[in-house]
Amino acid sequence: MTGNPGWRWAGLACCGAVVLSLSGCANPGGAAQDETLVIRWQRLVDDAGDTCGRCGATERSIADAQRILTAALKPVGVGVRVIKTQLTAEQFNLDPTESNRIWIGDEPLETVLGATSGASVCAGCCGDRPCRTTVVDGQSYDAIPVELIVRAGLRVAADLVQPAAPASACVPGRDGPAETGESDLQPMPWLSR
Repeated sequence: MTGNPGWRWAGLACCGAVVLSLSGCANPGGAAQDETLVIRWQRLVDDAGDTCGRCGATERSIADAQRILTAALKPVGVGVRVIKTQLTAEQFNLDPTESNRIWIGDEPLETVLGATSGASVCAGCCGDRPCRTTVVDGQSYDAIPVELIVRAGLRVAADLVQPAAPASACVPGRDGPAETGESDLQPMPWLSR
């Protein structure tokens, strides 16, 4: 695929927000309540304030994911907040796989995505220690790509969205949601991954 892959995910995230909004009939003027999706990330930072290449790449992915999720979730009243924490060299030496670890809400990224964690030798401030990797759908990632963070964020955000009104109240004068006339609507597989 050519161009910026972030745009593709921005479009999918936007569609995800529309699905969240329509499923709860959220009030277009504002959601029933304001919620915040928290992305927490920890990594090793040395005395000079530097981190390894894989953590640097993950940090850029988190920034991109925050922008995409913020734009996508704003219409349904969900904000996005990133919390970055630092591991000291002593903490890292106790368990190197705790570096480059992400939580979405209260759940580890791996739990949200049905993934596993692994380890591979790193470099930079990590030395030759085996740092955390994330394995999703058989693919191992040293740095966490924006796509995985957005996917996990949308899943967790779906639980934060609360309907503004019962589904029957979404269409005045009707007992249920509006009929679309589209009897062959297909599920969005990227939401179920």
